[in-house]
Amino acid sequence: MNNCYVQGTVLVRNGLVCLALLSLLTILRLSQWNEAMDEVLEDRSKRAGGKILCWILTYPMNKNTQAAAVKETWGRRCDKLLFMTSEKDPEDDSFVALEVTEDRKNLWTKTQLSLEYIYNNHFAGYDWFFKADDDTYVIVENLRKFASQYSPQDPAYFGCRFKPFVTQGYMSGGAGYLLSRESLKRFIVNGFRNETRNECNQLSSPSEDVQLGRCLEKVGVVAMNTTDAMGGHRFFPLDPTFLLYKENKKKRIYWLFRYIYEPLSFGDHAYSKEAISFHYIPAHAMKIFDLFLYRIRVAES
Repeated sequence: MNNCYVQGTVLVRNGLVCLALLSLLTILRLSQWNEAMDEVLEDRSKRAGGKILCWILTYPMNKNTQAAAVKETWGRRCDKLLFMTSEKDPEDDSFVALEVTEDRKNLWTKTQLSLEYIYNNHFAGYDWFFKADDDTYVIVENLRKFASQYSPQDPAYFGCRFKPFVTQGYMSGGAGYLLSRESLKRFIVNGFRNETRNECNQLSSPSEDVQLGRCLEKVGVVAMNTTDAMGGHRFFPLDPTFLLYKENKKKRIYWLFRYIYEPLSFGDHAYSKEAISFHYIPAHAMKIFDLFLYRIRVAES
């Protein structure tokens, strides 16, 4: 499939994105709303599951592309949305300028500074703190429902759990991870600000997710299993199509089956009906996902 058509017009020129739309429609059984109900949906979402602050690791060069798409789509359903970058926007205070050089090798430093900023400025006002990349798409309603099963006082964090490098596992950065208020407090108070050198305050590393996992394990934060009762996964480090075809195991994602902590298989049943996040989603696809999930309704027969 080279093109995806809607009434004779090319909508997307990426076959995988077209398939992603179909898989989202069939796998995720979300209530879909028309434009008139959109604000009601957002208000209702923000009343359930505690208050969630979403923080996005991004770069200045992505401000008008990936970051803008997050802000226009799923990001507005968070109670607070912050973009952690290195350049301030005088017209938009959601962009937080950190004193860090933009380089992959500084991702851990950027994460440390992001969490310190959030703790200093927003800790008391929110129950949960969700990190995502600027190419992560999140179904916030499902995130809230999932979070409502736990207490913000639980020393736990959640996401797509990988098993190498950290005894209890660690959460994939690209799939996004959810920190409870207690987890953030322990990271800062017991780890980052601890005068003794430890996994939480050591120097930069390109593997921010691994380093955070080591740190949180050290301060007693538990890396939780986030699969549903049927074994379906909720957080995904790749796009929605990657488990639909078995040939992908050898061609694209052989590494994932070595890394993933909970059992993973191919087919629709790999996806929870209340899936939360997908990674490597380009800006235009985020807008299309929003269109199909929140604007278009399936007519009742």
